[in-house]
Amino acid sequence: MNEVELVRSLGDDLANGGGVPATVRDPLLREIVDAERRRIRPRRSWSLRLRVLSALSAGIIVVAGVVTAVRMVDSDRPEEAVGRDAEAVNVLQNAARVALTRAEPAPRPDQFAFVESIDHYSMRIVQPGGSVQTDDRGPQNRRVWWSIDGTRAGLLRTRPMSSPEAAAMEAPVPAGVRGYRPDLPVDGAAMLAYLYKNSQGDNPKDVQAFVTAGDLARGTYLTAEQQAALYNAIAMIPGVSYRSDVVDVLGRRGVGVIVRRIDASTGASADSDGDKGTMLIFNPTTWLYLGTGVTARLRQGIVDRIGEVPPA
Repeated sequence: MNEVELVRSLGDDLANGGGVPATVRDPLLREIVDAERRRIRPRRSWSLRLRVLSALSAGIIVVAGVVTAVRMVDSDRPEEAVGRDAEAVNVLQNAARVALTRAEPAPRPDQFAFVESIDHYSMRIVQPGGSVQTDDRGPQNRRVWWSIDGTRAGLLRTRPMSSPEAAAMEAPVPAGVRGYRPDLPVDGAAMLAYLYKNSQGDNPKDVQAFVTAGDLARGTYLTAEQQAALYNAIAMIPGVSYRSDVVDVLGRRGVGVIVRRIDASTGASADSDGDKGTMLIFNPTTWLYLGTGVTARLRQGIVDRIGEVPPA
């Protein structure tokens, strides 16, 4: 788990108080939600992590978050990207064509972007002596409403998938966080350039571009044209690789796309990430995006107010 994911994982507990003073909790919550929206992997920046750990150093630290940590590749190890799999390119191009047939229009500034997913959560309890206990929360239904233009507060609501009648945990999404990015390209080549320019992390550049693309697919409202551009851009990343008969967190079967790399010191080929959380999974018949091994997309859409949901 990197520093952004560690901080983001504190969100539920901060939002519900957790014994943290409001003067500390509210600024941190704003940064957590912003990190959740942008999903940026910074280069060895520990300042935000240290602030959170310092603020919560008294007593037990409770961490709750989606298990989607990206294993960073050793940047000192010589590696080079490998060629693209024709099967992976075919999946992505089919997904792009299908995306253009769906009604995913540009929203109005006064609306909200809605995304519903099933995410696998766990809880890590760090004892004062440094030992860590892990409690698997299991799959959680996650609904989030983002203000389109960022002028109003939004809402994050989660509840256990196994207990649909249970009271939902809620965390505010501070104003200033946009639910829609009108600046994202609608052309595959332009989107590819965007991915490379806006990727930050310790992975090789092709792997990091793929990680950034996956972040957009999972957590951002995209119009039909933006979705198509994203899939076409991923198809152009060196090392994209095909995996058959994979499943998302709901057990829905599909086909997967990841990025491989070559270790120049051994000549061996390897996936970009041993954790299934980075693989993009598509329905092999409809070519719709399903999610990852730890996240299942249920629906996204545009609504007029918080609490409203679009048709499934």
